[in-house]
Amino acid sequence: MITRVPDAQVHWFTGWVESTDSIPDDRFARWIVLLHPGTTFVEDDRFPIQSPNVEPAVDEDLSDEQAAVLDHVLLDYAGPDAICDFALYAGYFDEKDRGRSSGFLEPENTWYQGRLNYVLLSGELADCTFAAVRRRWGDVHFTELSYLWARDHSWFLASTADTCVTVVGCNDGLAAALLAEPLLNPHEWIRD
Repeated sequence: MITRVPDAQVHWFTGWVESTDSIPDDRFARWIVLLHPGTTFVEDDRFPIQSPNVEPAVDEDLSDEQAAVLDHVLLDYAGPDAICDFALYAGYFDEKDRGRSSGFLEPENTWYQGRLNYVLLSGELADCTFAAVRRRWGDVHFTELSYLWARDHSWFLASTADTCVTVVGCNDGLAAALLAEPLLNPHEWIRD
């Protein structure tokens, strides 16, 4: 069930979303970067991708196959009932009606307006995965799962617009599970 995101999570989100990296501070033991098709990894502690891409990107989002594997890893690791919070990119929404004219009719949302606009929601992980977001809002012209995090902040995922990577902050267990999936094109990001 999708519900309104708690105020404490909104506060946490707003505390870092406008930062240079658009991810939380380096509170996680490990950072894993999943390269989207056409993206090249580089050794850079600021942001570990070649920009612009050396090869033209076939698809700057995660491929459907990558998203399915990532969903499976997260569901296996955290469990489908794990309570999570997430942010959907809302840059294409009409700001006056907050997406209603685009077909976004979720009454229990929190709108964030900043450098980029997002809609924040909460739910069980099974309702927050890439596949679940596509099923629920695939016909709405905006929908992109940009951020997903465990309510206890034990792991965090960023797959923001125009970055060509998905970044996961996590512990050793989740890092190992991600690195074991070659289809994800995973790389360790050592942040200084």
